[in-house]
Amino acid sequence: QEDGESDAEDCERVTESTTYDDLAHHTCQALSSLCQEDVCALAVLRGGGILLLLQIVAFDLILSRQSAVLCIQTICDKAGKNSDVRNAVGGSSSLNLAVKVVETTSTGPHICAIISLLGILCEFGTSVQSICSSRTISACIAHMANGDAQLRSSCSLFFGIVAGTGPLGRDACNKKGCIQALVAASLRSAEPKTRATSLHSLCNLVGNDSSRIIAAQHGVFVAISEAMFKGPTLSCQSAAAKL
Repeated sequence: QEDGESDAEDCERVTESTTYDDLAHHTCQALSSLCQEDVCALAVLRGGGILLLLQIVAFDLILSRQSAVLCIQTICDKAGKNSDVRNAVGGSSSLNLAVKVVETTSTGPHICAIISLLGILCEFGTSVQSICSSRTISACIAHMANGDAQLRSSCSLFFGIVAGTGPLGRDACNKKGCIQALVAASLRSAEPKTRATSLHSLCNLVGNDSSRIIAAQHGVFVAISEAMFKGPTLSCQSAAAKL
């Protein structure tokens, strides 16, 4: 080198100035690039990539968490189209950590990304029983009451997906209070998207007489009439009409 420094000295200086956040950020970017191709995405996932991403998300580091979320969103896109990717994501260790992040974190786009991933696994039947028996549904009900608009909408959509998988998912949602949470959101939420998503999800939850009675007892007819006549969007009106 021109200034006479050795390669080892230069490497040591760079290493000292590099934080864990920087390193994790660049790692997530590299994984995201690899996951653009199905074959490479499978190699990443089978090598423990989803577990690494979830561990990075669990740390309170802004830069690397954002990068990890983008990579998880890329994996969500792949999982929605490729059964091998879904199977690679749905390992027990990954699910346990994903549930822990959803349960212990109060807000943020990273929770929405993880909930979307869990929803895809449910939608295609990869991990319905595991997710229904976990604390995911209860954690999402808590987020419906305390989360921001994006998180409430993600949780509403998640309930509809789980309930739409069949009797197992619908019963799990009903026993844990999803109907009450969705009716409350459709009545009180100021965000049209959350209200519409809640009404659409209720359509999947009220699949039998007992669940319809629960919905009626908690004000579903008021929610339907308000959405039908006040909107505030065509999506809300359409969902109310279907319900």
